[in-house]
Amino acid sequence: MEHICLLESEIVAHDEYLQAQATSLDTPLWHEHDLVVQDLKNHKSIFAPVRHLLNDVLLHIFQFSIDASVKVDVKTTHWILSYICHHWRALSHSSPSLWTNILVIPCSSSVPSGRHHLYTHLLSLSGDLPLKINMRMICLPSIGMSHRQICSGDDRDIVWEDITLHSHQWSHINLIINELVPALQNSSSLTFVGVARAVPLFQLVRLVVCVLMYKLDDVSPDIYACMMEATMLEELCFYISRWENRQPSAESNAQLLPTFIHNSIKALVLDSGSLSILDQCSIPNLKELSIGSRHTKNFLSVSEVESTDPGVEYLLRFVERSECNVQTFVSSLSMLLSTFKSLWTQWSLSLTKLTITVTSATRVDAVQELTFEDSKPGILPKLQHLILRMPKGMSIFQDGSLLQMVSSWLTCPGSFRMLAIETRLTGEHVLSQDIITQMNRLCEMRAVGVCAEFRVFLAKDREYLDYFETDEHFAKFLKELEKGIAL
Repeated sequence: MEHICLLESEIVAHDEYLQAQATSLDTPLWHEHDLVVQDLKNHKSIFAPVRHLLNDVLLHIFQFSIDASVKVDVKTTHWILSYICHHWRALSHSSPSLWTNILVIPCSSSVPSGRHHLYTHLLSLSGDLPLKINMRMICLPSIGMSHRQICSGDDRDIVWEDITLHSHQWSHINLIINELVPALQNSSSLTFVGVARAVPLFQLVRLVVCVLMYKLDDVSPDIYACMMEATMLEELCFYISRWENRQPSAESNAQLLPTFIHNSIKALVLDSGSLSILDQCSIPNLKELSIGSRHTKNFLSVSEVESTDPGVEYLLRFVERSECNVQTFVSSLSMLLSTFKSLWTQWSLSLTKLTITVTSATRVDAVQELTFEDSKPGILPKLQHLILRMPKGMSIFQDGSLLQMVSSWLTCPGSFRMLAIETRLTGEHVLSQDIITQMNRLCEMRAVGVCAEFRVFLAKDREYLDYFETDEHFAKFLKELEKGIAL
């Protein structure tokens, strides 16, 4: 404090002298004045309240402030925190939990020099904690450029080799790749993944692989060899997004995964074009199974015509072979509910959450299958949550069968607790008084134990508004449709 008082007195003396000599100021004197002012600020900062925070409290503040993933950009929060002062730098660099969620950015011709060394430093800061790796191996073709070329300066294969050295720490892996990456052309050059030669993945619990390609045959099965090593893997998500409308053969699909039995996987997500790989799997402890579209918007554009996807046969055989008791099932396939009869039989005492895509062609079948008769549970007596995804949401109210289905649940205490209808609407929809009455009745069923939701997806596809949530929302919904506004 004594030094601070001396600095303040010195500044006052400087100010008085400068004012007296205003007509003949020189730069060195102003510079000396600024240095004293800065020195005073630095000393006063010692007494700032944040200086007295315990390290545990300060670390919690850091964790709330940082981005979801660490990026190789020294202007992001993770790195800025270490520039504030020596104490903050020491605390952030000695806290491995701040550096475990790593994002390998898309390739760019303007990647910063030294990025490889920055990743090496980042990995060292993570200590021995489990790592979450998000890697986007995507190179988009430019006009007049061969689709197999990539951006100059792309060093992600080198970076991935460093990450592979830490494979014993892998906890969550998210890979987005396409065939434009040269390393995908054959397994011998699969240097960026490294899973075929990696040490056993003791800590890996979640693996997400999204493959963008022109030809399904371009992907090497070595990518999925890590599933054999990851004995603790609990969640597997595998998507194939084709840039050309061509249906792969079952043989090429099946080559993607080696045959394996996995006892730890609890959640499995596959897109509708990859169902044949289920013929390679047996997962007896599976609890959550999702089949179909990766993005919600895709079910909103599904054909109104009933589909006969041959991949369903793989699904049925997989469930029978695995003898799993699934609790949550999500299907984006536009098929009759009765097609899955063998699944309902096997899961009759386990399935509690069901999400299905319903079209005008399959609506009647779905409602009939899920309506209780004579106050007795139907095909799924333990079902608690039902989500109906509809490309044309108002068609579900075409007659009174939906309301009859929900009313039948009330005759069997302990059955359904939640019904949600997911859709997107346009200004072309016209509400009759009968439809409005049905919707009002569904809203009122909250009072007797059935929570009904009418989720209308907005322009961003992943955001929706529940127009049954409040009376105000429902009134707004009716008003906007009356005006012909697209929701």
